[in-house]
Amino acid sequence: MAKLVKSKFLIIEGTGEEFMKAGCGAGELTDHGIVKGGIFDGFSMVSLEPQGIMCCDSCDTGILPSETCYYIAVLNQIFCGSCFKRWHEEAIYYPEDARYEKIHYNHMVAMLNEAGVAIKEGGDA
Repeated sequence: MAKLVKSKFLIIEGTGEEFMKAGCGAGELTDHGIVKGGIFDGFSMVSLEPQGIMCCDSCDTGILPSETCYYIAVLNQIFCGSCFKRWHEEAIYYPEDARYEKIHYNHMVAMLNEAGVAIKEGGDA
């Protein structure tokens, strides 16, 4: 179950698998390690798990389906844990971004809900 992180920003914490169910990531892998769907359609990918692969939008490191990652609505990006921590410590909130942040957040919530991923209230970042 994904959760809303308490922060001045709208952030959703979830696993790579939960975000992949919502259509994020590189797509699904076939039995032969070829990605089907997504932006890497047709590419051969190495993955430790058969559900697919995601990459951190900050450092491009692979995020496994079982790993925790963070959707940052104001950026409309998903970060691995270490990049998220670094970003969150340094990020500056600009009220003029709130409208766009809310649009991105609502869109991701709808995608997660449609994929059957529930979102609960969470803890501090």
